[in-house]
Amino acid sequence: RLQKRTRAKLIAMALEADRPDLVKVFRG
Repeated sequence: RLQKRTRAKLIAMALEADRPDLVKVFRG
């Protein structure tokens, strides 16, 4: 299971890359 900090970083990266599909995956 991902640590909250790591997940937040992945979400931020996905948002910067304009990848809402990835954001949805990471948040799910």
